[in-house]
Amino acid sequence: MKQSDAKMLAQTLEQTRRTGQAKAALPKLPAPGALPAKTGAGRGTVSAPTASTGAIAGPLVEKDASLRQYHAETSMTTSDGLFVIKVQPIKQVTLTDANGKTVVMEYAAP
Repeated sequence: MKQSDAKMLAQTLEQTRRTGQAKAALPKLPAPGALPAKTGAGRGTVSAPTASTGAIAGPLVEKDASLRQYHAETSMTTSDGLFVIKVQPIKQVTLTDANGKTVVMEYAAP
């Protein structure tokens, strides 16, 4: 901030203080009271267990890494442009969950 701008700002603030042009204070609001005491009872319902939830049971384990599938080889350049690295990103991994079910994870091409 320039010195002339600072001086003008100080003069304006001082003039406002002297003439009482400042905005009036906000009105006071009454303090909110406490919430009234309540009593009640929860009435939950229990649903019957299902045979299978369809969810994956952890941990997931890759038993055979040779089942992996890969995207086509691509070149990735570092952000500074000094290095070019050839990579073959993973496309699909076959895993087994804790219940022995096969889980296939598929990844999009980068």
